[in-house]
Amino acid sequence: PPRRESQRRDAENPNLKSTNPKIQKSIEGLLVVGHSATRTWSRSERELVRVVSQQLGLILHQWQQAAAIDKYQLFCRSIESGLAILQQPSEEQSPQPMSTFSPQIFPESPLQKLERNFAQQVAQTVSCPLVAVITWNHGQQETSIAATVAANPVFALNPDAVIPVETDALIQQTLAAGGVLQQSMSELPLATKRWLRSPGIGEIMAVALRTSPEHVPMGIVVAADATGRRWSELSVNLFGGMAFQLAWWRRYLAVQSRSESLRSDLELLNWYKQRRFEEFYRTLGAGVKELGELSQSILQSPREQKDALKTLRYQQVLRQISNSLGSTHLVLKQEQWHLQLGQDAVSVSAWLKRSIDRTASLVKQLEILLEVNREACVSLPAGQVLSVRGDSIKLDLVLCELLAAACRRSPVGGKIEIRYQVLDEDWLELSVTDSGTIDRQLIVVFNGGLQSDILVPSSGNKPTIQNLLNCQRALHLMGGNLNLEILANNSIVARLILPLAKS
Repeated sequence: PPRRESQRRDAENPNLKSTNPKIQKSIEGLLVVGHSATRTWSRSERELVRVVSQQLGLILHQWQQAAAIDKYQLFCRSIESGLAILQQPSEEQSPQPMSTFSPQIFPESPLQKLERNFAQQVAQTVSCPLVAVITWNHGQQETSIAATVAANPVFALNPDAVIPVETDALIQQTLAAGGVLQQSMSELPLATKRWLRSPGIGEIMAVALRTSPEHVPMGIVVAADATGRRWSELSVNLFGGMAFQLAWWRRYLAVQSRSESLRSDLELLNWYKQRRFEEFYRTLGAGVKELGELSQSILQSPREQKDALKTLRYQQVLRQISNSLGSTHLVLKQEQWHLQLGQDAVSVSAWLKRSIDRTASLVKQLEILLEVNREACVSLPAGQVLSVRGDSIKLDLVLCELLAAACRRSPVGGKIEIRYQVLDEDWLELSVTDSGTIDRQLIVVFNGGLQSDILVPSSGNKPTIQNLLNCQRALHLMGGNLNLEILANNSIVARLILPLAKS
């Protein structure tokens, strides 16, 4: 047939044969040489075309390899830059100095800065005008946008919009995707558009903040651009990789924060129980000694000459021991793992008297001159006693710790001054000033200005500073504050800020 004959002639035509039939790789390009008139090509011309095509193919292949290398270099630079951004919050989470009049009970979490830096980095790396980070805690029913970066108002989102975690379609689809989810805005339900609402959004991609299969994801990251945006494979890989790093850093910070909180709680509990048992030992020892003396005195006296006052004193000592045992029983029963903090109205004068009495032996031993001064303050109504709000037992232990520390660093025959004043209608300031010596670095460590390696022994791990830090934590839990400073005359001041008890 004519068609078969034509195919045979085409197969035998040397001008139509491949210039390199041995190449089995995929074709990366095609070189076509034509002429305006019908003609045949000589062997030398065909050889020239073959050589030129090989050279052009080599150049094209090198260009493609160079482009691929550039992409991978961009990928590596983006990952390195993202890791550097993620590391900043953990390196900068040293606690800030607390305000004298408004003590902060809990330091600010570094997660907000971490998420904001991450959103900015993703927006630059993926070149998209909107990146939003949505996070939540385990069991939380509703959440909001934790961090967002919008290139212009057209892509801005409402940061206060309420997002239902369990029922939102975008969140649930992203969690179930197992990777990066790509969708058009038109595919989203109306409920999601209520919080992901912006006139500029046309295309989105989202990924879950997932660390490992056994860990529950606690957030998603959303990137958005205008309608028609097509996300390249490199952009998708970068987006997923950076979200994976954010997920691990968030988990690391959460675990670190929880571990640090537990460690601080246990250190405070250990200090508290140690001081309570020391007080119990002191009270019980003194009581037993006095009971022995009274018993000996009563036994040696004739029956008719037994002193009624000695018998009464004997009963009083027994009651003191019984009360001490009862108080210790409450510690063992109610404060096994956590402190129980009362909110009592504690008289300042009675508080000072109890603390001074407990440290009287140390003051006498070191021949310390102890003065108490009350500065001018607002007048109190008749019958009202100046009081602070807090746990009476814990406040006693804190002030005793401060007085004992001041005595130990003061020279023999030194002077300690206790001064207190009402700052305003809400706060009372009490300061303990001594002329002893202290390592200035300890002051910096105590006030949070120096972060040391927890694995390396340092001045911040000394018992003296640890006891003072426990006092500070106890006051924070009661709504107060404690700081140390060295004055211009080298005097050391421990300053307590406590909330006043309302009448």
